[in-house]
Amino acid sequence: WAMFVHVFDDLSASRTRRSRHAAQLAVLESTIPNHSALFANWGSKDAAGPLQLTRDVVILDIWADEGADAVRLTHELELQNRRIFVLTDYFPDLVLKGMVDKDSLAVVSRHTIGISEVVKRNQENHHMEVSSPKL
Repeated sequence: WAMFVHVFDDLSASRTRRSRHAAQLAVLESTIPNHSALFANWGSKDAAGPLQLTRDVVILDIWADEGADAVRLTHELELQNRRIFVLTDYFPDLVLKGMVDKDSLAVVSRHTIGISEVVKRNQENHHMEVSSPKL
């Protein structure tokens, strides 16, 4: 019985998850530049791990402290001149609002995975659609 469950349920679920992560990684690789930071919530960060093998990317999971340090970390990473990205799927609106504050949120991708960039209002970014955070 256990082998039946593994072969017909666990195996197909694992393959589905791997396929989804591969598609998400492809979007992340084309979106997240070197010397940037990526905020995510819990399992949504899993597909981003391989980015750290090819570029300088800090991946932060807000799940452990429910986003309590996200605003402070955003400011510290900006002081290091890192571009700040957020995986908006399953990301709490209140945490996102605190991170964005008076800055703008540029929607970078809605394909396969939601990715937004926190952009300083004084920066010009003509190649992105700029919008306020959803609340």
